[in-house]
Amino acid sequence: MLDLSKSPVVPTSEKDQTEKRKKLEDYVRSCCLELPEEVAELFINYTRWIWEYKCIGAINKFYNDDTICYTENGGCTVGADPVIAGSLQSICSYPDKINDFVDIIVEGNEEDGYNFGQSSKLGNFNLGWSKYGPPTGKWLGVDDIPLYSICELTLRKIDGRWRVTEEWVVEGTEVKRMTLNAEDRAEVERNIGIDPDGEDIDMLAAATKVAAEAAEAASKAAEAASALAAAINRLNSEKEEQ
Repeated sequence: MLDLSKSPVVPTSEKDQTEKRKKLEDYVRSCCLELPEEVAELFINYTRWIWEYKCIGAINKFYNDDTICYTENGGCTVGADPVIAGSLQSICSYPDKINDFVDIIVEGNEEDGYNFGQSSKLGNFNLGWSKYGPPTGKWLGVDDIPLYSICELTLRKIDGRWRVTEEWVVEGTEVKRMTLNAEDRAEVERNIGIDPDGEDIDMLAAATKVAAEAAEAASKAAEAASALAAAINRLNSEKEEQ
């Protein structure tokens, strides 16, 4: 049974933080990834190790120079460095981040690799500096609804090491910008369908747009994963024939 429970306090504030961090690290370094359940457990520990204990260097454990990451609004980066840079910015902006997992799904096997999907809540407070300036103290959400993040990735064994080959992330860039930047809050709220004066601006249309973007991203991720699986199957068939 996966432990998706949220820590009641910021982990780095606990007296036994070193022991708990070491436990996460040991699991990540020793797991064999023979079953989907192990992959799910791996990314729970891996995510907490990186984000809750600020161990950014651990990103290099599974991300490399060839990792392709897709984000909303057509964003795309290649390599581990952009992932590390983005993670550093986020941790600086939300230093008290605690992972709040909603669900995790894993399919695949040790031979062909795994497809991993994760959803989580990002209801944190902007307590640190960001590219927009000093902390605003704002909560990462709208009204009483926290921002959600959806992540999907493919995990394949490359030259004997497990690597994230592709990743897709959707997490509400406009809401983040609204939280971080006090100056253009009204503009951003209008962009996501909220009237700064208190009246909604076609919330259904705004929600429909966001849902459509998320569905399109999920569809592209599924197509890419299917194409990759087909390519792997072809390679395996060719090897068997030889």
